[in-house]
Amino acid sequence: MKTTLYKRLLAFYGISLSVLTLLRIVFIGVHHQAGWSLVEALKALGIGIVIDSSVMSCCIIACFLLGLLVSLIAEKAGKKTLTISLTLALLSVSAINVVDLFYYKYYNTRLSYNLVRYFFENFSENFKMLWNSFPLFWIILGCIIALILLWLVVERLFKDAQMRQRWTTFPAVLLTFAALSFLYYGPPFWRLTTFSSNEMLNQAASNGAYTLAKSYSVMRNYHDDLFPFDEQAVLHDMDNNLAFLRSSEETPVPSIMPTLRKFKQPSEPTAPKNVVIVICESFSATLTGVIGQDERSYSPYFDALCKEGVLFTHCFSNGPRTQHGLVSVLSGFPSVIGSSLIRRRETNALFTIADALRPQGYETHFIHGGDVNYDDMLDYLRQGNFEHIYGVEDFDTWRFKNDWGVCDEDLFDFAFQKISDATQPHLTVILTMSNHLPFDIPPYYAENHPEVLDFQDSKASYYYADYAFGTFMDKMKTLPDYENTLILRIADHGEVYSQADHQFRLFHIPALLLNGSRHDTVFDAVCSQMDFVPTLLSEIGYQGSFPCIGRNLYASDYRPFATMNTYDNLHIWMENDKVITWDLMTDEAKCYRMQDDFLLEPSELPTEPEAKKAKSYLAFLSYIYQKGLYSAPPSSLP
Repeated sequence: MKTTLYKRLLAFYGISLSVLTLLRIVFIGVHHQAGWSLVEALKALGIGIVIDSSVMSCCIIACFLLGLLVSLIAEKAGKKTLTISLTLALLSVSAINVVDLFYYKYYNTRLSYNLVRYFFENFSENFKMLWNSFPLFWIILGCIIALILLWLVVERLFKDAQMRQRWTTFPAVLLTFAALSFLYYGPPFWRLTTFSSNEMLNQAASNGAYTLAKSYSVMRNYHDDLFPFDEQAVLHDMDNNLAFLRSSEETPVPSIMPTLRKFKQPSEPTAPKNVVIVICESFSATLTGVIGQDERSYSPYFDALCKEGVLFTHCFSNGPRTQHGLVSVLSGFPSVIGSSLIRRRETNALFTIADALRPQGYETHFIHGGDVNYDDMLDYLRQGNFEHIYGVEDFDTWRFKNDWGVCDEDLFDFAFQKISDATQPHLTVILTMSNHLPFDIPPYYAENHPEVLDFQDSKASYYYADYAFGTFMDKMKTLPDYENTLILRIADHGEVYSQADHQFRLFHIPALLLNGSRHDTVFDAVCSQMDFVPTLLSEIGYQGSFPCIGRNLYASDYRPFATMNTYDNLHIWMENDKVITWDLMTDEAKCYRMQDDFLLEPSELPTEPEAKKAKSYLAFLSYIYQKGLYSAPPSSLP
């Protein structure tokens, strides 16, 4: 007896929802935490079934139409096309949700298009990292076994079904699964997945395939115009825009670049100061002794050095990745718009601190222990006036090396040699790598420091990175011009350690400025990576012009402020202890208060003027970036 195709498609739909619901239960079980109820968990499962239904109904309609089209030529080929496409659809959707089980542990969100694109743009390095960090072999083997088993189940399910049936089958399939897709539901599904104050349950309620597809759609629009803006509105509101405001200690420089300015009364150092900027990979404030909340300090060298300079306790990164940190730290431009500012080659060059110092006779160095072309860093650095750029290929010898590059000790030894050999004032930027997945540390270090054997891998590499920086600083202090060298120690971004963070402490980073005009003090006002270029320029008595969005932190009228953007387009706006999050996908805004432990407590809803201020800020950034109004000032300008 021939079984109707319609019933078999319904059966496949039921199997699909069962598989995805099981994966959702596993997701909740793996990432469960205190603070949620059984009722909320059941609600997450219910919402998840709705979203799963939408995803699988769309897949079934597409597979059905494809199989039907092929069956017009050959019925057997049509049915084979249907079963193969259904198998691949369910396997793909399931595999994405399996990946989310691992991904969420590190990033507190589901996989997004941005991360997939980043992965394939640097496929070789990223694949090696994943292979060493996760049971990738067993995951791939599991997918192959699942594919075979699923294929057998689907083949058996549709064994007796016919593609060519009564004319009513076609509209019945389309109408049924169109209804089950819930595409006619008014608000976007993103709103369904914001039902709880527990972010884990919100993420559990979603579907990885839907999140991935939706993030791709959003990023296409985001790539086209960064953040939507009306040019006339931007120009009209410029004087009130926080990105445009300047200190009373600065004066505007007439130019087509609206943010170009200079210091009114720059200090006059007796000799040009050297500038060393150390950007440490994933060096979160959470694990430091001077700021963190862990049971112990994993940064004893950093903690000791804080007594010699200025510790910035409320400093935040502007983005979640190294390439965001580079732009923010070196260009003084908050990397919170678009997916990657340094990859947009069609846009005019971005100003960097090297653009200001190299014309003043400074040697400009960038030193990295890994691939200096990763994430297109090399292009950004070259256009930014860095004359000497070194990567892993420039290290003839090393003590320890993994797939990412040489260890931090080797990096700092190389950098110290370059600094020692400098015959003129220099800007030296050092980008570390050791504190990165897979969190490898040199075996000899573990033998000499057995305490790390009791640490988690991530904490052991953090501890090692601090040690490497400490030994570097011991050597720096032996140089005759050490006290004439400004040293900024900052991180590219932090790490996620707790669900209670609301993704917030991902951005909380420690910063330390040594040999400046202030010593042994704490700067506890809110600031971010973008503020250090103008601060450094002020400290060395720079007399030229610069276009920075960031502000001089030592200005008498400095206004505490920070802005951040997450992997999944959640924009964060912070003034003092008030934190506003704005989801660019759902247009939903929430308000929090930052507590003494740097965790967030829900607060009153943001006001309309506050939301407008955040949108105007992003619009202004997009405007000057798209118009090429953030490049190095012409040499003819003062």
